[in-house]
Amino acid sequence: MNDLYLQLLTYAGAMWRKRWYITLIGWIVCIPGWVGIMMLPDRYESQARIYVDTDNLLSPLLRGLSVEGNVGQQVDYMQRTLLSRPNIEKLMRQTDLDLSLRTANDKDTMVADLARRIAITQNQGRNLFSVSFNDRSPEVAQRVVQSLLSIFVESNVGASRTDIEKARQFLDVVGLAKFEDHYPGELSGGMQQRVAIARALAYKPSVLLMDEPFGALDAQTRGLMQDLLLKIWQEESLTVMFVTHDVDEAVYLSDRLYVLSARPGRVKEVVEIGLPRPREYSAQLTSDFLELKHHVRDLIHREAVVNTGFAEILTDEHGVNEPGPGREWSGNVR
Repeated sequence: MNDLYLQLLTYAGAMWRKRWYITLIGWIVCIPGWVGIMMLPDRYESQARIYVDTDNLLSPLLRGLSVEGNVGQQVDYMQRTLLSRPNIEKLMRQTDLDLSLRTANDKDTMVADLARRIAITQNQGRNLFSVSFNDRSPEVAQRVVQSLLSIFVESNVGASRTDIEKARQFLDVVGLAKFEDHYPGELSGGMQQRVAIARALAYKPSVLLMDEPFGALDAQTRGLMQDLLLKIWQEESLTVMFVTHDVDEAVYLSDRLYVLSARPGRVKEVVEIGLPRPREYSAQLTSDFLELKHHVRDLIHREAVVNTGFAEILTDEHGVNEPGPGREWSGNVR
């Protein structure tokens, strides 16, 4: 212990004797260091946090995929969406950064630099993101982040407004503009079917597939929906593939009618419907309509008799549906 104490005293004495040299060396090292630090440019960082509904925002990018993206993929998709070249160029105009540009090459360089310096990270929580940017000027850093958030909000609000206007447009097409604030449970069956048609039309399809859409409706509402569908078809210029078991409905609505056989379901005959358009409900009373209807019914009836086991029951020595001697048909229509 005494040896250690003596050794410390020896070191302390040596440092005291060389104190001026040590002080001089310290100043020689510190002064250049201080000068170097003072010459470093100031860097200011502006940061903001935003909540993004990634399920809706990224659904167009993820459409058709059966897996969900992880956190890294979500951030990557957010960067691609927010830091696209059109958005960066709009950002440059809003912050006046483009005023210093002289050539197209300068513009490309600035776009690449801004995209590199804007950082997007995901915070705790699935839909919470941080957007940050650093610059020598605190005003520029703040303006860039504010403009970036404004562009993001405007693009989403604009898309939402477009969707709302489109929904109102097709609700008006199906005659439900006055019911846009009603819940589905407050609508009748016919109204709900009209909403379903409006929802399908909102996607602007080239082909609209409808499988027994009016099967659950009463006869009066069904007829009105058929007329509405014809009106929409004429105005929107789209192709409708309509599946139905109702012969009158099939003949009234179609230009070309495909009659299918029983299982496995092959095309038995293609019937060309030559009824004139625009087509009104009174067309169902014409002789041409009745002739087509009887032809299609005959095809379906014959197919059903042969393939459902009714042939042996309905056929006797006098043929199908033919009364024997001394017998006659009678019936009531209710």
